[in-house]
Amino acid sequence: MKSALRVREKNGELDIRFGGNSLERVPAHLIVCTLLFATGFAISAAAIRDEGALPQITALGCLIGFGWAINRAARRERIRVRNGDLEVVYAYLVNEERHRYPLRSVRAFRYLPPEDPARDAEPLYTQRLVNDPCVTFRYRGRHVQFGTGLHSWEVDELEAHIARATGYDLRYNGSGEYGGTTVLQQIPLAGQWVGSYTLGEGYGPRLAGKRFSFRLFVDEAGTSSFSGRILDLEGVYEHLEPARVTGYTDATYIEFEKQYAYSSAFDANGELVVDHSRPQAAVWYRGRYDAANGLLSGSWEIVQVVERGRNWQRERSLRGSWEALHDDA
Repeated sequence: MKSALRVREKNGELDIRFGGNSLERVPAHLIVCTLLFATGFAISAAAIRDEGALPQITALGCLIGFGWAINRAARRERIRVRNGDLEVVYAYLVNEERHRYPLRSVRAFRYLPPEDPARDAEPLYTQRLVNDPCVTFRYRGRHVQFGTGLHSWEVDELEAHIARATGYDLRYNGSGEYGGTTVLQQIPLAGQWVGSYTLGEGYGPRLAGKRFSFRLFVDEAGTSSFSGRILDLEGVYEHLEPARVTGYTDATYIEFEKQYAYSSAFDANGELVVDHSRPQAAVWYRGRYDAANGLLSGSWEIVQVVERGRNWQRERSLRGSWEALHDDA
């Protein structure tokens, strides 16, 4: 079977297109557009004979709708890899939509079958770029889903092109599938961990370097994935409801997401106000396990959206370090 991928590499930039456009893959779009055109043409003809404003406005609306439908139906999907970034690009007739992800933060790149539970993941943790995605990867605590009409072997081919061009092996699911590393060593995660996190330089000279303690409860630990709770013992979230934790391990590597179901802020009087209607931005932890000392340690990052537009958003990233020891008591 012929691959749907069209690969071009030039001047250190990898450009991969996915087959044809939506009009070629989904004939229903063409039918809808044809009907819109016919409707717009009929109403436009009526507007010429009628001097009233309503037919003219209706005709203009139909023509705008027709143009919008054609623009969306002509969408082409592609991936660009350049300057250490993975860009998922949607090219239309009159505009282009881009979503950029640094490769160093992309993991678990894999095929997304129709029956996969990840398709029903909570919207808070999922960025679904198309209605019927075939590819997914993890990025800073989110499941990014894209890629229309691709087969599993084409997703393997897609990742292989990226790995060859950049040296990044984005695949992983803990079982060796899609080239993932076979787990040779298990981190003994089950139980409780006592640890601390430290604020980085982005917090300014007054707060940078401050350390806050926490307790990690690992409720479920499988071969490569785990889930649990984190209770902050100091800081803004001291003794509030624990945050939910979900993550995975690969040999000595660990990565997990910390997500509070609520947000908090200080009011004008310096009092802490908890908002249970809006969750806090997820915190993404990654690190390594030192078996000799029984120590988990690494870095954390939280990405906050500070400004948002129609097809863009401006983010602020805050970072720091963390460590934890297993509590055998």
